[in-house]
Amino acid sequence: MRRKMQIKRYDDLHGYLWTKIASGEFPEHSRLPSFRQLAARFGVSQGSVQRCIRDLEEDGLLTAVHGSGVFVQSPPRLLYGSGTRCIAVRLERNPARMQTYCSLVLQGIQQATNNRNCRLELDYRLAQQPPESPPDHYDGLILLGTNFETAPLIRHYPYPVVGVEMNRRPEEAISTLALDPFLAAELAVEYFRARGLTRVEVLTPDSALHRDRAEIFKSRWSRYGSAAITVLGLADIPVFLPQSDRAYYLCNGDLYQRWAFGVQREGIRLSQYANIVSVDGKPLLIAGREPGIVILPDWEEVGRAALEELFRRLESAADMPRKIYFSCTLRFPQTA
Repeated sequence: MRRKMQIKRYDDLHGYLWTKIASGEFPEHSRLPSFRQLAARFGVSQGSVQRCIRDLEEDGLLTAVHGSGVFVQSPPRLLYGSGTRCIAVRLERNPARMQTYCSLVLQGIQQATNNRNCRLELDYRLAQQPPESPPDHYDGLILLGTNFETAPLIRHYPYPVVGVEMNRRPEEAISTLALDPFLAAELAVEYFRARGLTRVEVLTPDSALHRDRAEIFKSRWSRYGSAAITVLGLADIPVFLPQSDRAYYLCNGDLYQRWAFGVQREGIRLSQYANIVSVDGKPLLIAGREPGIVILPDWEEVGRAALEELFRRLESAADMPRKIYFSCTLRFPQTA
């Protein structure tokens, strides 16, 4: 188990550096934090930091200068075959999430290019420009996260757009990828019923994406003649202890983290309760956050699917935007 934890921390470090470089937050020619700082932040040895730096050097992203430090050489860029495509990726603004699920999605986008007979350029730095004036040389755009300020403007973009896990969905202008709410509901219902729970409370933020998840779960649960209670509002969650005779279905990971933080003040760990399931789990990927039982997709697979959907739109102008649900599984927290 300790070996698994070491691997996870190495992956966290690799994803953190990769995403900082990809997003432009660590710009070209900038110096990275010291080995000691990175080792302390991620709980790894300086040898592990050195191995991670070496791996990124081999990818052409970093260069080590003896006596001076490690510097960013270039952002991730993929070039394949003939023909030219320029795909922009606009990242979620939350820096902690950029280090986790955004990093995994970006790696999936990279992997998907191996199946394409084309020259593909992913320019993450340009993707940070204001959406009001999208560069004309883009062939397509992938949005990661909520992007509230971007959504109303998408219908005016001159190229296809694919959005991943967006709270606001301009359906007529964008292909959207989201966790399958029907499968998530079935997984949670099956889990709760196996534990003999007959009453459930559904907690959800007040957004279209999450309200859909709540209503679909309530519909599935109602087949068994049990009551379901919906509590709206992300900021107004009361701090209470879970009751052992009921289940709790949380429509996103932020709800779980807020609840966990609240009960921690009473010296209680929410992860000790086996009757709480949250959906999507982005906050649970962040180092230092309390884990829980979560319904989670393979984020790298989501990245691959996002790129394939963008190319579907590019290769046939007649192909319309569509909604795509991606698969998910019920996962339990790892213990050290």
